[in-house]
Amino acid sequence: TGELSLVWAAKVPGYNAFSSPAVADDGSVYATTQSAVLYKFDANGNELWNKTLGDKCKATPSIDADGTVYIGTGTTNGKAAVYAFAADGAQKWKFEGADKFWAPDPSKLSPSVQAVICGIGSENIYFGNTGTAGTIIAVNKQTGARVAWHEVSGGGPAGGCGAGVIVTKSGNLIWGAGRYGVFGSSKNTVDAANNSGGAWAWRTFTDWEWTSPDTEDDGASNNNEGAIGMATIGGKSCVVGIMSDPTSPKIYAVDVVTGAVVSSY
Repeated sequence: TGELSLVWAAKVPGYNAFSSPAVADDGSVYATTQSAVLYKFDANGNELWNKTLGDKCKATPSIDADGTVYIGTGTTNGKAAVYAFAADGAQKWKFEGADKFWAPDPSKLSPSVQAVICGIGSENIYFGNTGTAGTIIAVNKQTGARVAWHEVSGGGPAGGCGAGVIVTKSGNLIWGAGRYGVFGSSKNTVDAANNSGGAWAWRTFTDWEWTSPDTEDDGASNNNEGAIGMATIGGKSCVVGIMSDPTSPKIYAVDVVTGAVVSSY
């Protein structure tokens, strides 16, 4: 083992306990704070540029293979937006507006973006939103146009997606939806949806739903952190995450194809 040494430090205004810096292949670093600014630093800690976003930002930047950076902002209901920036700081597109986040009746939607991390596919990116009605959105990487969304009706993803959407190598989309469990869907099905709504493939941990009054302090199980990562358990590809229960927190592993619980402790 060796000792760690500080290479560089940079001061960025605003509280940033909810997000993590993202590091590109060339060593450059992207960081955000709740002051709604996206910063880029080079590998030596020199600030290269910064971009003022919309409402407060709790999201962690996602970096594509071509250097494009995707970032969500807007923790206030009705202020949600997702940006795409080129590596040089040029804005490629901005995705916003209730009509883009949800189709059937935009007048009843007031979307917000929390600690979102955009999942990146070959053609589209995938992200969630919360607010008056939560949805999962697929957006074309080049144009910023919506490709598809997952409907809220039928039990979910009520509560929306307050964290990241995982894109698996096997072609699945996985996300946690607060107190409404963990959801999975086929990426190919979403990509081919032709800008229509659809249902998820599976949903597990439905017993997490609260049975006491709908309050934030009712002690019900929660999955606001979303799924954390991937692991192979018993020969099965699994998504791993945390259930935040005040009395009995659990780590879970769920089969990405079927939604079956492989492990929970």
